[in-house]
Amino acid sequence: MYTCRGSVRGECGIKHRNIMTAMSCCKRDGFYCEKQHGYSDRRVIRLDGEPLSEEEHDILVYGT
Repeated sequence: MYTCRGSVRGECGIKHRNIMTAMSCCKRDGFYCEKQHGYSDRRVIRLDGEPLSEEEHDILVYGT
């Protein structure tokens, strides 16, 4: 499970079942922050506390 978290924006409060929905949530937050002339520092993290694997990182970067 994944969530979106940033030191400024905090956590989205949602436990996403897959990395793609978490990525969409982070992008949506960034979009709404930009509309208000701000920014979002939220990033996808794993809820088990482990770092993202190389495969998970590739999904975030390349969408595959």
